[in-house]
Amino acid sequence: MLPADLTDSFTEKEIMSFKEVFWTFDTDGSGNIDRVELRDIFLSVDPDVDELIIEGRIDKMLKEGNREGGDENIDFGEVPLLWRRASG
Repeated sequence: MLPADLTDSFTEKEIMSFKEVFWTFDTDGSGNIDRVELRDIFLSVDPDVDELIIEGRIDKMLKEGNREGGDENIDFGEVPLLWRRASG
């Protein structure tokens, strides 16, 4: 579920797109995208990317997108936050 400030910021179509992407990458069906799944996302985009670069990007994503105060996962409600920060 998205916080009210985010549902006001995105169209229903955008929210549906976020859901589709989220569930594509939540490969274990846990309702969260964890470090392993994030790593797989980066490697699917660039199989030759350096492991240290991947880890740095994951750390940054978890820090910027995390509403839970430091857990190692991104839940669906955090995806729009990351999108907003990446886009603007």
